[in-house]
Amino acid sequence: MTQRKTKGLAIVGGCHYTANGLNSLLESCFFHSQLITYERLDDIHESNNAVQIIAVINECNINYSDIQWIERRLAKVGKANMLIVCHDVLQKILSCVFKIDCLYVSHNAPLCDVKEAIVRLLLERERVPHQRMNTRLTGIESRILMMLAEGLSVKEISEIRHRNIKTISSLKARLMRKMGMPNTLKALSIISIYMKSLTSSGLKSHH
Repeated sequence: MTQRKTKGLAIVGGCHYTANGLNSLLESCFFHSQLITYERLDDIHESNNAVQIIAVINECNINYSDIQWIERRLAKVGKANMLIVCHDVLQKILSCVFKIDCLYVSHNAPLCDVKEAIVRLLLERERVPHQRMNTRLTGIESRILMMLAEGLSVKEISEIRHRNIKTISSLKARLMRKMGMPNTLKALSIISIYMKSLTSSGLKSHH
């Protein structure tokens, strides 16, 4: 699809209900020169730097190629040009593990918060809070999270990485705390659901 390289807004997401809802919200509450919907992120030509993006994503419609696309996009145009609408756990994974530093709003956010996030995107006037930098996982924490998501125990990870089991246990507790998640098996199982789709095509070579 060819676009004019003028300021425009793209809504990305396979859920037509959500895309249509955002479309209606934008048409009724905001003025924007161009509004286009796409099924996937890579449907947007990478040379089109003028368009701003609202991406509605979940564990079923995002993979590692999408992560790479977002990274390239943000490196070129900056974080204020993209708003990601997703569940809270997926946001934590994208921001903490993959360092995707852009604007976010929860799938479950009230309408007033969605409107505010869109205004921030369109005006490009606010930055993502600085404290997000302090919650990013280190390389070793990211690798341990991936191993935990694959179903490995702390003991198994300590043997594979030749590290003291207490060290691995401490790293596990710290990375879960950074992500704002309880240090429980249930929380890990939830994270694992999201990680599986993101690690299906190349995450192990990411670090």
